[in-house]
Amino acid sequence: MTFAVSTRLVSPAPTVTFPSPTYSPLLRTSTETLMPSATSIRTPTFIASGISTRTATATATSIAPTLIVTLTSSPPNTFTSTSTSTNTPTPTPTTTFTPSPISGAALPVCYSGTPNGLLPSDDTYIDRGSPTKNYGSNNTFEVRPDNSADRRGLLKFDLSSIPTNATVTRATFYLYERGNKTGQTTYIYPVTSNWSESTVTWSTWSLPGGDFDSSISFFTYLPNQSNCMLTMDITSLVQAWVSGTYNNYGLMLYSTGPNHIISYSSKENGTASQLPKLDIVYFAP
Repeated sequence: MTFAVSTRLVSPAPTVTFPSPTYSPLLRTSTETLMPSATSIRTPTFIASGISTRTATATATSIAPTLIVTLTSSPPNTFTSTSTSTNTPTPTPTTTFTPSPISGAALPVCYSGTPNGLLPSDDTYIDRGSPTKNYGSNNTFEVRPDNSADRRGLLKFDLSSIPTNATVTRATFYLYERGNKTGQTTYIYPVTSNWSESTVTWSTWSLPGGDFDSSISFFTYLPNQSNCMLTMDITSLVQAWVSGTYNNYGLMLYSTGPNHIISYSSKENGTASQLPKLDIVYFAP
């Protein structure tokens, strides 16, 4: 910002003095009125027999000059109010890729490196072929489309630190695919009742095979890439969890197509670059 400085020297105002008026001898008459209370009130009346003349005399007084400074911005500044988030995005993304679309089956973009984000609080799978068996401690979980031996993946993330009035601007789901099968399609559905990785089985639901909303897939993809860290944009699902449209009971991976097991790394896997993550960017008013 540059400032133009203008100065003005203010000349001192003259001090004007007036001599006292001079009057000729006065003729004074008085009238007296007696009130009922016998209090005498005299109202004097003065009659001037002369004319008063006053001559103004200017007396110069030394006054220090006053410096007036005017600040001028060149060019004028324009200030725009910007809303600032009170919540630091959690976590801060460092990736530069474009996540795959929400709708329409496609090959997700493979991410190279170790992504940022939240680890699942729970991840496992349920197996129709072993309906009472729990797999919560496995370092992988599996998805399989088969009418008599389906396997469905389950993941859940703790979002309690995000305010309910937050706006989720991006949520990227990372999932390391270890094997692949051409022809399958996998859907991400919201789970509609609570579960724990240490106890859940195929049978521990109100309906065997899991309680989930199959009316909408928040991401649909082709699991055709082996040894790939899949990147999937599930912003709308995370926003629904945060705002309460869905209770946050996590998501289900549900596949259709040829019978083949797709294996994914779970949070129990010891390789950092293969751990499932959910990277969320949001702001709260």
